[in-house]
Amino acid sequence: MMNFLWFLVPQIPLNHLYGETAERHLLATFVLITGCYLTGLYAQIYRYRHVSTPEEQTQTRWILLGFAANFINTTVRFLPPALFPVLSEPGLPRLVHILLGFPLANLAGMAAPVAITIALIRYRLWLIDPILNRAMRYTLLTVTMAVIYGAVLFMTERLLRPWLALPPEIAIFAATATAALLLMPVYNILRHWLDRAFQRERLDVQTAFRTLQEEIRTIIALPELLQRLVARITDMLHATHGAIYLAEDVSQFTIAQRQGTSGPLPSSLAITAEERQQLERGSAVKVPASFPHALLIPLTAPQTDTGDPLVGILALGRRSNGQPYARSDLTLLETMGVQAGTAITVARLVAVEQTQAAWRSSPAGRAATLAEELPTAPQALLPQLHALATLAHEDLETAHTLRHLADAFGQRGEPLAASLANGYYFLATGNREPATVIVGLRTLVTELAETPPTIWPEAAALHRPLAALLAGLEAVVWTDILPICSTMADDIETPVPTEDAVAELHLAQQSLRSAVAGLAAYEQTATVDEQLGLLVQTLDQLNTLIHYLPGALSPPLQTLVQRVAEHWSTLLTRQAAALRRQAQVVATLHTRQLFAPQPDGDEPRATVLLTLVNRGRGEATQLRVALTTTSTTTAETENELSQQTLTRLLPGERHDLALSFVPTDMPTDAPTDSSQPLHFVIHYSDEEAADKTLHYRDVVHWLPPGGQFQPIPNPYVAGAPLRPQSSTFVGRRGDLQFIADALANRESNMALVLTGERRMGKTSLLQQLLVKLDAIHVPVYLDCQALAIEPGLAHLLFDLAEAIALAVGLPTPNTADFAERPSAYFERTFLPQVQQRLGERRLLLLFDEFEELEARVDRERLEPEFFPYLR
Repeated sequence: MMNFLWFLVPQIPLNHLYGETAERHLLATFVLITGCYLTGLYAQIYRYRHVSTPEEQTQTRWILLGFAANFINTTVRFLPPALFPVLSEPGLPRLVHILLGFPLANLAGMAAPVAITIALIRYRLWLIDPILNRAMRYTLLTVTMAVIYGAVLFMTERLLRPWLALPPEIAIFAATATAALLLMPVYNILRHWLDRAFQRERLDVQTAFRTLQEEIRTIIALPELLQRLVARITDMLHATHGAIYLAEDVSQFTIAQRQGTSGPLPSSLAITAEERQQLERGSAVKVPASFPHALLIPLTAPQTDTGDPLVGILALGRRSNGQPYARSDLTLLETMGVQAGTAITVARLVAVEQTQAAWRSSPAGRAATLAEELPTAPQALLPQLHALATLAHEDLETAHTLRHLADAFGQRGEPLAASLANGYYFLATGNREPATVIVGLRTLVTELAETPPTIWPEAAALHRPLAALLAGLEAVVWTDILPICSTMADDIETPVPTEDAVAELHLAQQSLRSAVAGLAAYEQTATVDEQLGLLVQTLDQLNTLIHYLPGALSPPLQTLVQRVAEHWSTLLTRQAAALRRQAQVVATLHTRQLFAPQPDGDEPRATVLLTLVNRGRGEATQLRVALTTTSTTTAETENELSQQTLTRLLPGERHDLALSFVPTDMPTDAPTDSSQPLHFVIHYSDEEAADKTLHYRDVVHWLPPGGQFQPIPNPYVAGAPLRPQSSTFVGRRGDLQFIADALANRESNMALVLTGERRMGKTSLLQQLLVKLDAIHVPVYLDCQALAIEPGLAHLLFDLAEAIALAVGLPTPNTADFAERPSAYFERTFLPQVQQRLGERRLLLLFDEFEELEARVDRERLEPEFFPYLR
């Protein structure tokens, strides 16, 4: 806009189009023009960094080159006269400036339209990089060498010369020599840096080939080779991305390696027939701009007549600077493609060979080899499988081989051999995976059952023991164990054509039967404790079998026996736990005989006494007892006559119930032969189950009517306990002898307890001990009901000390001694005095009504620490 105004109105100040106007203000004109250039430069730089594509960036560089040339024109014309006024005055300097400076400035200004034209028509567009490269290279080299020359000259003149008194020629020589020595290193550094900046490294074909061949010789793994090829070529050509597609079929190539862009790339590369022919000839194919790749390089290798020479395709993206691939680049890539294709073919062959070698040494490969070597006849194959299973029990590699052996037999069309191998594999791994034992056993049993005798005559002999062992593993409740053992016994007694496998199976069955032989007496036991004892004994036998298996069994059968024993142990443990929770209600009819009821009112009634006892370990709750009568003539149950309920019945508890009924079979002429059948139905619940039912049947016999009641005289009179040496005390010799024998052992420090119902003579027996024992014992009778009427440990210990002192002949202790620390005084002061007085004799404490002390503790009238202290 300003140029247009300056062109129309030449009188405008600072008009550089007309020299007369511009020369009036040279420096201001230069500053104004420089500001205009800087404004345009900022706009171009912003657009270059944030808006332009790579091609537009190259156009911008041409524009900037034109601006720079035009700016040189302006600088040469206006800046020297502004700085040196002599150039504006008539004379030789002005003439030289006009004759030399102006033509050079105009020549530089002519570069601006040429650069803009190239940028617009895009002809020789990419030549800008070499021009800028060389311009910047030599400009920076000149500036750098000048700085180095000046710095060396300054240091020599200012620092070294005053000290060493050197002539000025030495300084000039040193600066010149330093600049000459550093010229080529600085030039190479600047060239390398600028080449990297402009992405124009010189590619030496021979060096690239030699480096690639050396790398290929050391790389055998195909993934590493592909990654190295893509990385090297992408980096050398500054491609946005690179990918290698390997041939899958005639027209399909699948991506195997990629480098560069993070965006998605097609997983497969479909090419046309024309493109394939061109690639097979070793020529690169340029792809349209709509395609994600810009260039396709063939990767070929020498093949046989029937082979395909095109092993893959190297797909490259566009170059990061937007510059197209030159013909020299294509030649280099096509030559590299042959070397890379050969390397890929070799790596593939090595990978195939390594894969085959790895497969041959893998469990699947070893299994395939074994499947070819082993016999397929079952009678010959079974010992081989048994030996393999024995090794697989400890060796994990053999176990994997046995696992794949079933697949190998299946692929060879041998289903029977495959099933046998599969079953033995599960048996062999049962020590590591217990759940697989039953799977393997089912497989073998099923296959043996379906095998015709014509194919394998010995299959039935193997099937029977294996089926029995399978039944043992599948047992649901503990009651299934004995029938299974019975089946095992029948199988062992069955004569068979003896084989090692059958004999070993019979040994396994015999070991299991011996462990649970005690269960045969379970039904004959009467009490829960006996049943629990029998179960515990059997569990102990099974536990011994689990930990000490028969050495004659092979490891697979040892595992099988162990799993069966563990399963049976689980069932028996569950039954033992159920017995501990189960209530066992037992009914007993105490009324066996009754007088025939006399008619009184509407109908005669009779009453019987039924006792319920819980002999189990669990509590019985919600008990309902119903009594029904059954006629001996009709054998039909009458309607319910009497019923009673009971909230609970604890273990060991008994309860008596009185139930009345109307007789159905009354005595007539022969009362001694008449009886009444009774049927008791008892419902109860426990922790094991709810609403259990117990049926109890019994008979009551009718007696003829009795005579008049006559009382029987009773000579026994219950009264106070008998004192020592009472003439009324008789008997009890067995009890006295038992106590004397127990006390005769001086090494024993045990306590004797006399228990019994009330009014049975326990106190009288204690009173007799005061005079019946030998002289070595000093008995002290202690009535716990009379001890320590006042609460507290101090009063109790004082009463004990008073009774003991009276028995051994010591003075009565003082109550004040037991006030502060009664236990300490009793133990450390009083008892040593008693021991000294006793000498060789023994003190015997006779506690009567001992439960009274427990009651006092419950009522908080006595400290609970008394009982541990008494012990």
